[in-house]
Amino acid sequence: MVSQEVEENMSHGMPETHVDGSTQPEEKPHQGSEDEKNLKKKRKVALFLSYVGHGYQGMQRNPGCKTIEDDLFEALHKSGAISDANADDSGFQKIHWARAARTDKGVSAMCQVVSLMMIPYPDDLIERINSNLPDVIHVLGYQRVVRGFDARKTCDQRRYEYIFPAWVFDPSVQSVSQGGEPSVGDESLANSSKRRRVLTERDPNFVFDEACAAKMTSILQQFEGTHNFHNYTVKMDPNSPQAKRFMLKFECNGTFEIDGEPWVRMTVLGQSFILHQIRKMVGMAIAEYKGIAPEGSLKYALKARQRIVVPMAPDLGLFLDECIFKAYNDRWKDLHGPLSFDVYRDEVEKFKMAKLYPSLARRDREENVNASWLQGVHEDAFKFSTWKSGKPTGALVGSKKRKSEQKHAEKGLNKKMQAPPSLMAHLSAEYSD
Repeated sequence: MVSQEVEENMSHGMPETHVDGSTQPEEKPHQGSEDEKNLKKKRKVALFLSYVGHGYQGMQRNPGCKTIEDDLFEALHKSGAISDANADDSGFQKIHWARAARTDKGVSAMCQVVSLMMIPYPDDLIERINSNLPDVIHVLGYQRVVRGFDARKTCDQRRYEYIFPAWVFDPSVQSVSQGGEPSVGDESLANSSKRRRVLTERDPNFVFDEACAAKMTSILQQFEGTHNFHNYTVKMDPNSPQAKRFMLKFECNGTFEIDGEPWVRMTVLGQSFILHQIRKMVGMAIAEYKGIAPEGSLKYALKARQRIVVPMAPDLGLFLDECIFKAYNDRWKDLHGPLSFDVYRDEVEKFKMAKLYPSLARRDREENVNASWLQGVHEDAFKFSTWKSGKPTGALVGSKKRKSEQKHAEKGLNKKMQAPPSLMAHLSAEYSD
């Protein structure tokens, strides 16, 4: 039995559509001919794109905020892929717009997928779209899909990558109160969260080797499988079905270099994620890796029913690496071809090297993002040692004062906190061109 869409394509004599968005009609249609009118009809497509999320309030359109979708929609309209009739405020609904993943504020993506009804014409459409986009957003191409395709609902799996400078994992680099940590019983302990904190100096001989990667992987693997992640998101009831998520794989992939500096790469593959989940998982994993949180704290926060605040890593270094459509490809790959990231892999790697990685390294160098965050990850802020006692007073949501302290600890960006000049000078020297 031939599907309605196949019959439509056959009746209109549609040319072959390729994964890069190009078309190859057998004969150039005459201006205003029936063939040209058919070419200019809206078709359901999957649009592939890469972007650097810094400076944007996320992927999803949010009136009054600068988002990736707003810039992309405008570029598609200017390029003729979206008609004037569909360019108003209700245009997203009219063209059945859907994204495979809703990346949060500041989070980048290397292979985001958007499904929509658009006009796949003319041949140089992709070049036209990119000419109307800022250089931090790059459309890779598009592919025809079945009419009922929805990028969000059809996406089976999403892979994210998270990178950190290797020095973050150096056990010598710890957050301490200036002048040293107060001893047990010290009267100043209650006010220690107000004391200025600094990072201890880095061990110049530290190397993040295979043993370090294996240790980090063993910690990250505790997230694999189905768990209740209500403590790894924001304000979610532990009884909410939305808290249950399934992680397929979580591992540390070793190091690579950006401007001569070693960075550590971690990848997580899951069906779907909730707000800040990956940032909190990685923040908690690093705290346990460095011994700031006792062994078993990560797993306890997964199993505990009470609300516990865990460290949330900065958005710098987190990006969507791939969207996977396995079930769709199993059923429809013979119609329009499989939806696959592979055809764009070389182009995406160039975008990473030219736009993403230099941007991340520059921000970390200029804004001390990771150093500032690490200063906020310490026992006084999260009271890790009290969790298993059943009385995690420092981690449970309590008074307004405690909530304020916890909110500050999660952000980890206290402008009053600065790493010691020796550490910042060392890092600046290694990051300099």
